[in-house]
Amino acid sequence: MTRAIPGRTFLLVALVASTATACTSARSELVRRAGPPLAEPWHAELPDHFRNLTVAVGSGCVLVFGRTPIDAEEPQRLIRCLEPRTGAQRWSRVIDVPRGLIRDKVHATPDAAIYQSGDRAVGLDPSNGAALWTFDPANRKIHAAFALGDRFYLSTDRDTLVTLDPRSGAWIAGHGCDGHVLLGVVRGPLGALAIVRLEDPEPAVVALDLSSPGAREPAPPFRAPREVWRLDPEDVRGFRLVGDVLLAATPHRVWSVDALTGRTLHDEQRAQVAGVSVRPTGLGMRSFPAPESNTDGIEAALLERPRARLPQTQLHFGPTSLVSHAPRTGVLLDMVEIDRWNLGTLERIWRTTRPSTGRVTHVVEMPALGALVIATPRVVTLLDLTTGRLLLERRIDPLRTGWTGIATDGRGLYVLYGNDPAPRLEALPLVTSTSAQ
Repeated sequence: MTRAIPGRTFLLVALVASTATACTSARSELVRRAGPPLAEPWHAELPDHFRNLTVAVGSGCVLVFGRTPIDAEEPQRLIRCLEPRTGAQRWSRVIDVPRGLIRDKVHATPDAAIYQSGDRAVGLDPSNGAALWTFDPANRKIHAAFALGDRFYLSTDRDTLVTLDPRSGAWIAGHGCDGHVLLGVVRGPLGALAIVRLEDPEPAVVALDLSSPGAREPAPPFRAPREVWRLDPEDVRGFRLVGDVLLAATPHRVWSVDALTGRTLHDEQRAQVAGVSVRPTGLGMRSFPAPESNTDGIEAALLERPRARLPQTQLHFGPTSLVSHAPRTGVLLDMVEIDRWNLGTLERIWRTTRPSTGRVTHVVEMPALGALVIATPRVVTLLDLTTGRLLLERRIDPLRTGWTGIATDGRGLYVLYGNDPAPRLEALPLVTSTSAQ
């Protein structure tokens, strides 16, 4: 006896079947980009006296960064490098730090894993963790630092811009710039440009040529770098440098500027809309501390734009783009609507709608892999960065939803359980959701 399938059930079955076919094709594309997935899952135990653990992939390692509690008698930092394929510990370093609140981070570069705090930067050999060099600014504070290509850039005491070689720590150049806040560094056709905010004597945003002649020794006087362009906006509430685009907002305007030339890419009047949700986000150890810029005005301005306005919309800034997501109620099941935006025109690049698997907790852009990672407590989704097409979905153990960090290299999914009584890192082969257990 043949029984008719109800329409709703039929649609669900058809959706699952088409998704499985698409995932098989997309998984082949991911293997082409990243290589074959991990052969076997693995896990690594982590010391239980380090908290605020984060995980990232870089310097040829799966890097784990941890901090002791702020009130610890002997405060320390943990930097541990694990082999991505097996989980074997390649090296582990413990760094003593002063008591109190310390804003620090790890820069994962091909030539060194660089630990940077307010009073020093230490380059670690990615093969064995040995200290390659130490930069001590001598009673001065490091307020911001950025790794770009084969250079490492620092702002000290907001009056000096320092350029180092990340492999050796050698001093390359020092430039003077009083009263600046370093927003970021971009690669121009002739060299690196530092994008800085100035407050005195008049507020301005300035691009400075770091390839112009500077002090070759770490001692004053430091020559001022060549000014490439300058903006003198009035009543600016926020700045955000994303890739090669500077976003700015006032109470009445939101606009984007080419960070290489200072040319205005887009300029529009700002709507005044209440009731939007602004959720600051972090992207692992690469984004701590956050850039020294007021971004609340930027996020509020973008969320108020009519094209982006949806209930419960949230924004995530990546290395090169802006992503928004919002829950939607679908005909068959709840969905999440994901948009990627062109920062130059503030127009949508693509939109995709995916079945909801819970509250989105992590959004990570991976330009090298050409992928966007969307994570909920139970499922990780990889989307093509250019088109929004599904590349892969991977379920995380549904019985263990308390993970605190996640990273991927396209081959494995590295899931950190930093708040467990016995902290651990689990590595899962990247397979499609239809074949995941």
